[in-house]
Formats: sequence, structure tokens, C-alpha cells
Amino acid sequence: MTRALWEMYNKSGKTHLQLGNRVEAEKMLKAALGVAEEFGPKDPRLAISLNNLARLHLGQKRFDVAENLCTRALAIAESERGPGHPDVAISLNNLAAVYREEGRYDEAEPLYKESLAIWEKAGEKDPRGLVTTLENYAVLLRKMNRSAEADEMAARRRSLGQRDAE
Repeated sequence: MTRALWEMYNKSGKTHLQLGNRVEAEKMLKAALGVAEEFGPKDPRLAISLNNLARLHLGQKRFDVAENLCTRALAIAESERGPGHPDVAISLNNLAAVYREEGRYDEAEPLYKESLAIWEKAGEKDPRGLVTTLENYAVLLRKMNRSAEADEMAARRRSLGQRDAE
């Protein structure tokens, strides 16, 4: 029952977030977090809930809250899944996005690079994570006035999109 409840809150929160209904998204994502905390402090669903709520706060420019949530999710992912797991790559990407939006480019870049390394090692298992990280890293590089490198990331991203379509 608790698992189904978490899944319902999490899915509903993500849907509201995608639709731009941030008030309902926050209610659902906080409810999902509350349920996930019942699974224990190291449960992967807790990291997922923290990351989802962080995305909401990042969109609201509540960087301090988003950073704390991302840092907590990263610690859980690293300790429970291991440093090379895709969940770690997701958390690294999310924390890098917070730093990027705060203008903390030098802190964001190594996180994007580490996330990319994890996705590349994972191979074709889940290209969506690699695509997302490439897109986000390209945004950072453009903000850093490194257009040639950003173009490389965009080209890599496009090549993945073409392979997915085949």
C-alpha cells in the first residue's frame, strides 16, 4: 500500500510539474517525499523524491532549498547504489543544474563531466540520461562563452537522437 501511495504521489507530482502547475506539484512531491521517508533514510525512492522536489525548487529559483535536496539525494545514491550508478549521474546532473543557474559555473562543470562519464560507461542502456546531461552541459558551456565545446555537446546529443529514431 505504501509503495503504491508513493508511486501515485510521485507520478502526480511529476505530471503537475510538467504541466506547470507548481502548487499542486509541490503538494504531491512533498507527499511523495513524506511517504518515501517511511521507507528508510537510504531508500532509492527517497533520493528520487528529493531530486523531483529539487527540480520544482530550481524552477522557482529557490536555489538554497534545491541545493540541499540535491546534495541529500546524491549522498543517498552514492552510498546505496555506488559511484558509477545512473542514479548518481542523475543527482550529479541535478546538482550541477542548481550551480549553473546560480552562476557557479566552476562548481557545475566537474559535476556534468562526472555525470557524463557515468552515462557513457552505462552505454546504451538508458540514452535519455546521457541526452539530458549533454543538453544541460551544453547550456553551461554557452553561458561560459565556450561555444565550440557547446556545439560539440549538441552534436553528440543530435547523434544520439538520430540513433534512437532508427
